[in-house]
Amino acid sequence: MGSEIAGVRSTSSASTAYELLSRASAANPTGTAITYLEDADTLSTSKLTHAEFIARLHRMAHLFRELGVGRHDVVSLLSPNVTDALVAFFAAETVGIANPINFLLRSDEIDAMIRAVGSKVLVTIGPRHPICGAKQSICGNGFRHSRISSRSGLLRVTRSPSTPH
Repeated sequence: MGSEIAGVRSTSSASTAYELLSRASAANPTGTAITYLEDADTLSTSKLTHAEFIARLHRMAHLFRELGVGRHDVVSLLSPNVTDALVAFFAAETVGIANPINFLLRSDEIDAMIRAVGSKVLVTIGPRHPICGAKQSICGNGFRHSRISSRSGLLRVTRSPSTPH
């Protein structure tokens, strides 16, 4: 059974989402991978090509590896569905285990979920995100700020206190 992504039909099944994304990027690098609705009132959008998406995925995956994330480690993602969050999700899935969390939950529920799965890294909304104040206090659960992971400043990546420098 084959699969199709970006109009490219594969006769062999991909075993990971990363394989599908890589194939799409190789087959159609200038094709649109993501169209993000920036403003519902004006219907303005931003687009990311397959090549741009896979390049950003690689940068984020390298950051996670630098923070010590391995195949069995959990990266929790606490952010709205912005383009950077999609990149972070697929990067987390590529190097370890992605754990998306509904950022509208109460802080104590979020904290309990992060601790229950033993997250090694936490990705949250960053200082330039329009709603960054809403859940910023969740970083008070012992995770240390590491660095801003995207040029836009929309995401913040932090590591668990048990993660070595």
